Amino acid sequence: MQQHTVLLTFDERGNVVPLSPDGTRVESNLTAKQGDQIRWITPHGSALIEFQGSTPFGSGTSKRNEDFRTLSVSEGSFPYRCSITTTDGQKHGWQGNCGGTVVVGGSTRSGD
Repeated sequence: MQQHTVLLTFDERGNVVPLSPDGTRVESNLTAKQGDQIRWITPHGSALIEFQGSTPFGSGTSKRNEDFRTLSVSEGSFPYRCSITTTDGQKHGWQGNCGGTVVVGGSTRSGD
């Protein structure tokens, strides 16, 4: 089991983007295995993740994005959209390229 933390921030156009683990580049794809855990965090406020279609997490898991959640599926591709609600209560995201994909069935995190 591996734990993955996705850091969400803003790009130069104000879009919400997921970063690589070291924070140096935009990385939209997260490749993981069944049983791995994922969380989304942001230093700008709170993160909201909305999967498009189905979710890779089982029912009964935490809905809080800053909590580690365990992948319950053995394989599949799960696109998501993300937004950030900043500390002043403003919501940013959903437009343009705000989001990424969780790919279950691999062993490492990979970039675009």
